[in-house]
Amino acid sequence: MRLTWWEKRWLEAIFEGFAPPRADAAEGLLTPEPGEVDHVGRFAEMNEHASPIAKLGMHVAVHLVGLAPVWTGTKLAGFDRLDEEARVALLEELMEHPFALVKELSWLMKVQAAMTLFGTPSIRARSGYDRGREEKMPVRLRVKKDGSMKEVA
Repeated sequence: MRLTWWEKRWLEAIFEGFAPPRADAAEGLLTPEPGEVDHVGRFAEMNEHASPIAKLGMHVAVHLVGLAPVWTGTKLAGFDRLDEEARVALLEELMEHPFALVKELSWLMKVQAAMTLFGTPSIRARSGYDRGREEKMPVRLRVKKDGSMKEVA
């Protein structure tokens, strides 16, 4: 599914709500610098490889959170129109929402934000996750018939 201009704006705002960029972030921290992470591009990449039902779920999650200021009574505007503090507060509220669907779709957005951050080479390098590995790519495991795991990448 192709992203609309408002979905792109919501995605940037939502993902930055989970990990706000800081120009003054201390060296070695995983806090992104402004413009360091391509949230929309990473989301589109994840969406491209998702199953049809997962694609639908991802888009529903974007719309649920993107329109959350309206349906929660926070503000008559999209998520991208909130300031940073209000974004963080609303995301925390959504992840503790009494309705399971709202909670789960909000957590889906948080997982996607984490994957987006960790998929950024500079942040991944700062994390030290790949330290000791010759190849700096994600480890992919496949379960063999006997139940053991085999590294395939």
